[in-house]
Amino acid sequence: MVSKGLRFWALLALLLWAVPVLAGGAPEAVRITQLSPLLPTLRIYAQVLDEQGEPAEPVDTDLLSVRIDGVKAETAKVTALSQGPSGVAYTLLVDISRTVADGPLQTALGDMLAFVDALGPGDLVAVGTFGDDYTLVLPFTADKDAIREALSAIRATDGLTVFYTGLNKALEMNKVQTAELPVRRAIVAVTDGKDEGSGLTLDDILERNRQTAIPVYTVGYTRIDQKHLFGLKRLAELTGGLSLVGGGENPFAVVAGDQNNGLLIEADCGYTADGGEHVVQVLLETGDRTLSAERKVAYLYVDEQALAGRDRQRLLYGGIGAGVVLLLLLLWLILRGRRRARVVLHEAPETPSATGADSFPEETESLDPDSPSFNGGDTTIIGDPDREVPILQAVNVVSENRLNPNCELVLMSDPDRGKRFQLYLAEEGVTVGAGVCGLTLTANQLDELQLGLLQSGGRFLIKPLSQDVETHVNGIPLAERTVLEHNDVIEAGTLRMRFLSLLGSDANH
Repeated sequence: MVSKGLRFWALLALLLWAVPVLAGGAPEAVRITQLSPLLPTLRIYAQVLDEQGEPAEPVDTDLLSVRIDGVKAETAKVTALSQGPSGVAYTLLVDISRTVADGPLQTALGDMLAFVDALGPGDLVAVGTFGDDYTLVLPFTADKDAIREALSAIRATDGLTVFYTGLNKALEMNKVQTAELPVRRAIVAVTDGKDEGSGLTLDDILERNRQTAIPVYTVGYTRIDQKHLFGLKRLAELTGGLSLVGGGENPFAVVAGDQNNGLLIEADCGYTADGGEHVVQVLLETGDRTLSAERKVAYLYVDEQALAGRDRQRLLYGGIGAGVVLLLLLLWLILRGRRRARVVLHEAPETPSATGADSFPEETESLDPDSPSFNGGDTTIIGDPDREVPILQAVNVVSENRLNPNCELVLMSDPDRGKRFQLYLAEEGVTVGAGVCGLTLTANQLDELQLGLLQSGGRFLIKPLSQDVETHVNGIPLAERTVLEHNDVIEAGTLRMRFLSLLGSDANH
């Protein structure tokens, strides 16, 4: 028999061996899984990994730093995802071509249903399919019964596999930023990896992903040549996701675990949503080494509530500071024996806003409900090219080009179906509604000021202005200002119209 003392030492040795294994090894790599381009605070989701690619032992977060375009940014806060805001918006993108019929698809659907059962609080799921074409089966919802019903109805019947078309549509849907959707997003593509008939390439998808910085997880199920699965690895790794193969451990549970593991790093990157590409780096100092990871992202969205909060905070601190200075001045005058001390405050003259694309300019002339519009039959050019524009907002606008419209609205709903409006959009913007505004339309359930359109930083933008009637873009409710792409469909009440860019094929891309 083994003595109690020997058993004790054996158990102690086992624990000493197991603790480092369970805690993870030393940091060997940093991985950025997602960037949320919602300014002024840039949210970076990252992981610190050991040499096996598993979560490393806990690291000193003070050793983490962020650089944006090579310049060190102020790191506001670092939070473990297990302790931070809950909720991930998952987009399940399912291949319905005949090459995944029968066994592969049924296995995938079983794994996805188990994944739905394990969804956490705050998690949302949208379901889309791609075969001969892309179909949004179910928009984002937390209703597990609705998700199960949508998944259970999927059948593999199509001949083609427009995989990249499906990915492009999923990225377009996820570009919308609203209060109802979690900041964290993940696209999970269930496919055999083959693309047929989409007309897009993997590089097109990677370029589009820089606008959204959303990780794409690929889950391979197939009954044909597995060589097509190998191409999925590049897509996953370059977007911050993982490349998984179905048939063993539930890959969707791996996706959920990966999404809820790591760190949320919040860094102050300024106020400019310029639509341009920026390089974001996360660095970790470990002794004599520096581990780093980088991703490219386009700054597209501005959190106007956060900006307003900062402005109020600056105003408060500025008022307190001014009050302290005035009090000290008054005390000094009293001590000097002055019988009367008067401080006259002169109000600074108003100047045009210099925030550019960082705030929707709601007080400029063309957003005034009384501003003129110029009607010409069924086609209208909105925006007077000869009127005076504030100097700061006329930067980079060539005067002779102001006569040319740069976008078009095509009405898709009665009674004005087919009517086309051509607009010239600049930073001062144009309002759209049912009353007296920049562009007046006929529709039931349309507020007087429904939405605003503008162009800033080379991109078209849309912002909801109605408090009572929801505005949708491609079926997604619009709560904040966001980018408007060529061919997007705008809905408000019974009004439905298509937005067309007249700037050429490169506009907004």
